[in-house]
Amino acid sequence: MKQFMNFGISHWANVAFRETLRASEAKDYILRRKNDRLFKEIAKELVMGRGYIIATALELEKKYPGMFNADGIDSKKMIWAISFSKFRNGNKMYFMPIR
Repeated sequence: MKQFMNFGISHWANVAFRETLRASEAKDYILRRKNDRLFKEIAKELVMGRGYIIATALELEKKYPGMFNADGIDSKKMIWAISFSKFRNGNKMYFMPIR
């Protein structure tokens, strides 16, 4: 079995794509907040392409104002996916750093 750190970038990009795909297929009746519905639309657009975003936290905040807060997050480039959890209190979808 591979150790956790030995996985390559392509593996983490695949993980981000699957997570965003799961978010884009969320049922509409679960998404009650406007923010969650916007995240679902963004996830659908991302799945048509690569399925993830490679950016710094500040770039992500500039591209999606009001949907992400970059306070206290490192400024290196990361792979970002849209994550969905139907059991989470508050917003069900959010940007999740993968690697």
